[in-house]
Amino acid sequence: MKVYSPRNAAIYGILIWILFYLISPISYSYPISSVSIILLLGSYLLFFLGYSIGSKVKHLRIISTNSRRNSIKLYYIFLGISVLSVLCLFIDSFVIRGININNGAFENREILENSTPSIIGIFGNIIKASVFLNFFLYFQHNFRKPYLLYANYALIMYFIFESFLTGSRSIPFFYVILIILILFHFKIIQLKIKYLFYLGILGILFFILLTETFISRTIEFTGTREQAIIFILKKGTYLDYTKIDESFLSFVISIDSYYLQSFFVGLASFYGYYLHSIVEFSYLIDHFDSPARLGSHTFFVIAKFFKIIFGGGYELTLNYVPRPGKYTTFFGDIFMDFKYYTPFFMMLFGYWQSRLYKSVIAKNNYTIIPLILFLCILNFIFPVFNLITGGKGIYLIIGLILLSYMYRFLTQIKS
Repeated sequence: MKVYSPRNAAIYGILIWILFYLISPISYSYPISSVSIILLLGSYLLFFLGYSIGSKVKHLRIISTNSRRNSIKLYYIFLGISVLSVLCLFIDSFVIRGININNGAFENREILENSTPSIIGIFGNIIKASVFLNFFLYFQHNFRKPYLLYANYALIMYFIFESFLTGSRSIPFFYVILIILILFHFKIIQLKIKYLFYLGILGILFFILLTETFISRTIEFTGTREQAIIFILKKGTYLDYTKIDESFLSFVISIDSYYLQSFFVGLASFYGYYLHSIVEFSYLIDHFDSPARLGSHTFFVIAKFFKIIFGGGYELTLNYVPRPGKYTTFFGDIFMDFKYYTPFFMMLFGYWQSRLYKSVIAKNNYTIIPLILFLCILNFIFPVFNLITGGKGIYLIIGLILLSYMYRFLTQIKS
């Protein structure tokens, strides 16, 4: 069975990051320390070493989930789990914690940050993974019942809608990417030059529209378009130590066409967003003086769950983070948990991914494929973002693992 490789995704992610760095008008105003470079290189090398070791270990026999008997009944069960997830998240967000559709995104986000998460919300976020497993199983079993697919799309749209209410852009983006990868896996969509051309044109137009909207909003408090562009490219959220070259800034300001100007403003902002994590990682290494969190930072959901169950409440504090709100690559969050043992964690992480991948290739354990595809996304953006701590990725990982085992168990019962 051909499946996208998490190891290859990590390699492509490095190459793309290097390419963007070489062609971008970006420079760093904070020195990148040799310690941070050694940690980054060591983490990558041991990740690949762990992956290589895992691929050579003989896989234990597992029961195949190839049988299609009663697969439609199982699909309905998991569709019901997806509906239950929507109900749990609705109750947690709107009833218990009090967000409102009439509020602005910042107000709703502040409400969530200042309220205690409920066990209902944690449960709903974990079983939310069923909607992606269902999406995969629909094509795996070739059901040909469009109403089932539309029901799944409707549930996904609710999750995306709720994310927009709180101003989250990363969650909808990664959900869409995961859906696209599933469609690519089944060749529902394919990379044809004609389609790529049209998608490229539409993507550029949409990119320009978003940037132009952002510039227009910035003009409201800067006064002029030129001052708005200067503000965006000099004082953006991720541009404290990641600087746009002055020559490029002058070039952008001199462009007469608003749409062409918006394209280059958006491009420079994207480069700043994509490339700032490395320098922020170096800053973190230099200034993180708190004890190692021993997993409670990256895998906060587990700590949250047990403290709510046994400790009577949970309060997430990030006062140990030197610069909250900045991306520090995938490895920054791991460093706060394990400090200089980060490369050894990455070796275990690579080993685990390899074992999952081999269970698909060698044993046809296809219910793991959505998790493999998610790990491909996670590995690709290693130099940028930790998708475990951000984008609610930890919920998705836990949910996909638990639901995959549940599906296999129910398959054997009904066989």
